Amino acid sequence: MVGVPKSKRCTFCKARKTKCDENWPTCGTCARAGKICSGARNTFKFVVNGSHNELAHGANRTENVLRTERLPLASSGASSTARQRHVFMLDPKHMPPLEPATTCAYWEPFFPLIPQHLSSGNTALGHAVELLLGAWTNSRRGLPSGTWLDLNTYNRAIGSLKTALDDANLEQLNNTLTALCVLQKTEVLYDFNRGSNQENHAAGLIAVINRRGPRQPMTKMALHVTFESIFHMLQEDIRQERESDFHTLEWMTSLKEAIDDSDIPTVLKHLYCLWVDMTAWPGLARLVRLLRLNPSDTRTARELHLRATSLAERLRHEDETTLASLAEKGDITKVENTTRPDLFPKCYKFADFPTAKLFSSHALFSIITYRCLQEADSVLARTDPSIDRQARRFSVRTWMAYPWLRSQTPLAVDFTGSLVFSYEAGNKEEREFCIKSLREMDSSRHPPPIGRWDEATIMANAKAYSGRLPFIKTQDPNVEYEGIGCRS
Repeated sequence: MVGVPKSKRCTFCKARKTKCDENWPTCGTCARAGKICSGARNTFKFVVNGSHNELAHGANRTENVLRTERLPLASSGASSTARQRHVFMLDPKHMPPLEPATTCAYWEPFFPLIPQHLSSGNTALGHAVELLLGAWTNSRRGLPSGTWLDLNTYNRAIGSLKTALDDANLEQLNNTLTALCVLQKTEVLYDFNRGSNQENHAAGLIAVINRRGPRQPMTKMALHVTFESIFHMLQEDIRQERESDFHTLEWMTSLKEAIDDSDIPTVLKHLYCLWVDMTAWPGLARLVRLLRLNPSDTRTARELHLRATSLAERLRHEDETTLASLAEKGDITKVENTTRPDLFPKCYKFADFPTAKLFSSHALFSIITYRCLQEADSVLARTDPSIDRQARRFSVRTWMAYPWLRSQTPLAVDFTGSLVFSYEAGNKEEREFCIKSLREMDSSRHPPPIGRWDEATIMANAKAYSGRLPFIKTQDPNVEYEGIGCRS
């Protein structure tokens, strides 16, 4: 009995026990009373293995349907309980005709695990999910983008999160971690203007994971959420000019053991292991920044060269083994480029989103690593033309992957960094392609992260996140346009 209908009355009409004319986005009753209309409530109840409930903690102001379905496992001898697993989805009957798969896929692979945690009494996670679903609905009602995030719901979610962060209960850490991840991703998609909260969420993620410690067992949810969020955590480390807390032997060993022991798909294991290796990124950026301050510091240059060379070797090994194997299997293929054949006759096609993310992330980190090597060589008076060739090689890979990635909106926002770092290696036509591509990818967000992508803002971001420019606490766009630094 999945999907029991409910009244669509808005919150105000329901509280007054009056009929609602359902004239969305603002019903007549709210308009006459000068109230902000909440819009339609859930059209169905939340269903968990046949039990009907409201979505945890009042997440009832969206048209989305959250439900779990019973799916048989392979073993016919398992008990009836064991033969059930949760599937978390937006009901396709109530989704827009376009992009339902990619909307859900943006939150994979941890998204299907959320329902079983909503019943745990964690208010922060319940409010974060409520905010996500409300923003998703508002973005598809045709409402102004500035109203996609309901401020009352947002403030309640932030308040619940602060309470959860102060809770020392280790059993709630996974849910708190998930709430942080959901809030951060919701803001990325629906209100990127809340830049300070991006940094706060990243700092919170680092603190929560550290509180758990490397010796504590990591659940599948914690594993997925950690690596869904690690890019933002590493960015925060770079902004704070410090090494990553997770780039230690103890943490790296613990994370890789958790990955190896999990039953997640193989391609995700490779992606997550790549991220473990890339915990070196903030340290490389810190060393580059020190060299920029003191270009005669050959000791720091030698350390940077040693660390960047080691990382480049690991990335090359991954290219020659994992990525080559995926290409042999047909999971990564080259097809005719129908969008820009004048620029690239061929483009890449991927079997699925995780494969594309592994490919693109590998290209991104390869470019970053070679740029850091260039910085070390410039101080050590070394000349290695192959470094620039390698940076360009992986930049071209990024451009050739873009036609497929662009079709994955809103997932495409995950690949902004790859395009930003590839820009430096391009000629005039390729750079124009990068600018156009970045603007296309950010068209689904409100508002664009830095106002408008152009050469100044792209280069400022690429240089700042590789240690070549400082971060400055300001909203003045001249920071980027004049090459002074990057806004943070």
